[in-house]
Amino acid sequence: MYDDFGSYRTSVLYGQGRQLDDADVDSMSAEHEEFARPPVSEVNLTFWFETIYTLSALHLSTLRNAWANELPRVEEKAPLAPWNPTDSITFVDDKWPMPACIFASKEREKQILIQADRFGLTWYFTPNNRYPGFAELSQDFKRRFEEFTEALRESGNEDPTLVRATIEYENYLDLFDSNIVSRRVVAGEKITEADQDVVTEGTTAVRKHVCPTEKNSNITLLVGVDSTRRGEGISFAASALDTADKNNDGKVPATLLTISGRADLSKGDDPAERLQQAHDELYTLFTQLFDDSLKSSWGER
Repeated sequence: MYDDFGSYRTSVLYGQGRQLDDADVDSMSAEHEEFARPPVSEVNLTFWFETIYTLSALHLSTLRNAWANELPRVEEKAPLAPWNPTDSITFVDDKWPMPACIFASKEREKQILIQADRFGLTWYFTPNNRYPGFAELSQDFKRRFEEFTEALRESGNEDPTLVRATIEYENYLDLFDSNIVSRRVVAGEKITEADQDVVTEGTTAVRKHVCPTEKNSNITLLVGVDSTRRGEGISFAASALDTADKNNDGKVPATLLTISGRADLSKGDDPAERLQQAHDELYTLFTQLFDDSLKSSWGER
């Protein structure tokens, strides 16, 4: 079940000796989906594991066939930098390094990235394809990862040894200036409805580390604020502000607020449960960043 480092094996990934079924996922997540129209534009869930040096792109051929209808776009890119600093990517050797293999839907609103040390699933949302809630996404992630693990076994590879689970939510804040949002985040102040429609000079990007809570001491969070412009992101706002567009030469501000969570896995940890805990911590932080009027406008239940 465990390797020498105490990392959890996927053979009992979703519970102590049993598979986590859909009812388990629903019961864990339903109480935390309290917004009808959250400003979520992108979500990524990733499992990180010890590098599988025997893995190659050819071993994923069964996945290409199984996912052909839903994820028909397949491409290879240069491998991303290893998460483990002791690993390296060697291009001159008896074996070519495994590339980053990408499986994407036709419109690229959904994308899976696989390489020798990670499995990640990313969803992109629009007003016509809204965020369905963490329960549905986690079920999809669970199913795809199980299919990946089965493909490893069929190709003679060992099950991945998980060491980390990460989650990232990108939120598109239409008509919010990054200078104001950055100042609020750094100062620990709530972002308010009154901050909307205010345009200042220049832009600001910040990253703020959030210390783990006493309840989940092994989960770390990071808040990122980046500037964008209306039309370069996804608008969830009800108003168009045509006059503001004209008065500002089309440079109406918008902000990308990203919250990411990392849960390191220790001996005895259930990776699915740790991912859920990271989501819960992320969700709690999200609700603390905004005032009641904004949360109400997003359909807080």
